[in-house]
Amino acid sequence: MNKIIVTDSNEENRIEKVPFLSSNYTFQDAKRLFLSFEKEKVNLDFSVPEETDAEVILFGEQSDLEISYHLGKGSHLIVRCFALSTKGTIACYLEGEKASFTYHYAAINDCDVSLKTAVHHLAPHSISNMYQHVVVLKGATTLDVDGIVPKDINACVCNQDNKIINLGTSDCTILPNLRIDNYDVVANHAAFIGKFSLDELFYLMSRGLDQTTCYQLLIQSFLFGKMSLREEEKQLFYSSMTKVMEV
Repeated sequence: MNKIIVTDSNEENRIEKVPFLSSNYTFQDAKRLFLSFEKEKVNLDFSVPEETDAEVILFGEQSDLEISYHLGKGSHLIVRCFALSTKGTIACYLEGEKASFTYHYAAINDCDVSLKTAVHHLAPHSISNMYQHVVVLKGATTLDVDGIVPKDINACVCNQDNKIINLGTSDCTILPNLRIDNYDVVANHAAFIGKFSLDELFYLMSRGLDQTTCYQLLIQSFLFGKMSLREEEKQLFYSSMTKVMEV
């Protein structure tokens, strides 16, 4: 059964752990959710009411995610996701003025994976910042990423940062799509597919670290460097990363 851990945004300790039975969740008193899925088909719809700050932490292993986020006026949502060979479709709808969405997606793939992500700016002055970093061990990986701003939606910020580190010889693809129909928009995208710098690897090895440890440190920094995680989340993400790298 899927589990959800509900915590208060100002508290370090968990408040409660309950079964996550509904496919729809509206943030009310709880402002921070931790969800973990393994080998499941997941269909979730999150709503963030007006003037609400919320966080979602996701861990998925060999799952198929179909998740949507709906943000009201003045709401702010941060999503941090770590996935192991997990595919799916992610959509965010910025429905209220001055809504903001920050999305950190980190993944390690060892099979064919396709991920479709889209952010729809449906109100003026809305902001989206998307960071998707993936390490590919084997199998083909495709990141299809849309930032969408209609012509009557002004003063938006729409940013993408999509990167794949390919440790094998797989075919990897990034489709960074900016569908902008308004001139009063700040929109940027970055797309990189490659390997770690040999200079970085040499520097770490020159400090007495073996090659395996060097790669683990580089991957850890690449995947989680922009995330702000609590200690128990770090332990889960880091231990899962180390385990899959040892296979």
